[in-house]
Amino acid sequence: MLVTGFMGSPRKKGNTSFLLQRFLSELENIGAETRSVHVPDLTIRPCIGCGLCERKGFCHFDDDMRSTVLPLIRNSQVLIMASPIYFYTVPAEMKAMIDRTQTLWSRKFKLGLVDPDEQTRKGFLLSVGATRGNDLFDSIHLTMKYFFRGISTDYAGSLTYWQIEDPGDMKKHPTVEEDIRSAAEDLMAGFLEKPSWLFLSHSDDL
Repeated sequence: MLVTGFMGSPRKKGNTSFLLQRFLSELENIGAETRSVHVPDLTIRPCIGCGLCERKGFCHFDDDMRSTVLPLIRNSQVLIMASPIYFYTVPAEMKAMIDRTQTLWSRKFKLGLVDPDEQTRKGFLLSVGATRGNDLFDSIHLTMKYFFRGISTDYAGSLTYWQIEDPGDMKKHPTVEEDIRSAAEDLMAGFLEKPSWLFLSHSDDL
């Protein structure tokens, strides 16, 4: 099974990156194949609201959204969105990616096309923020709820951390390793369960 992590932070070696890479490593230990995509490295035009996807089911922009992101969404069984908090939501590059999945929303809700993996694909959020406010992650949870719904993916859970700002803060967090192990096991449980088979033998003596 393929797990794809989309990393939204512009900092390639920051706290968000550490969290995503540790999470993907744990999933690999359990048996997943993983891939990590640094979203700010991609060329993704912002949605211009032209409505073409609502009429035709595709976007007229031919960029990394078409060549990289949409194929990975289609071929992955688990999608990980990893993001720092920028003004209570995701950074601009990741928001552009999310907005451009309007194509998948349109296929589902406007054109009535069914994604065959809708019942099995799972999504997960990893996020860090610098402040301690109780509502720090409220907006990003709402964004992820409707993003995953639009791409026919079950929002299966999240790990979010307050007061993470300086380099190395995430690595020093006292519960992060256990948090990752527990969340990874829960996320993979449904994919790793194997069916039980009952073998019956026939005998003339019965």
